Amino acid sequence: MGVELKVKDVDRAEEIAEKLEKALAVRRIRSRTGTSSTTNLFTALNLQKLALVIILTLIIVVAASTWSRR
Repeated sequence: MGVELKVKDVDRAEEIAEKLEKALAVRRIRSRTGTSSTTNLFTALNLQKLALVIILTLIIVVAASTWSRR
């Protein structure tokens, strides 16, 4: 179960989340901002891009070495 809040000033989201945690004073509460919840997604996308570059580079190297043998 969760509660979502929309804030007007995105730059203050971390500060608002901390204040909310302190105000509610519940041990099991956990706050996340939009940027913190998408960090894993962006990391995965960057790793995928890196893997794609490496694979394409290997394909080009193999193709170039095969071409030069002719």
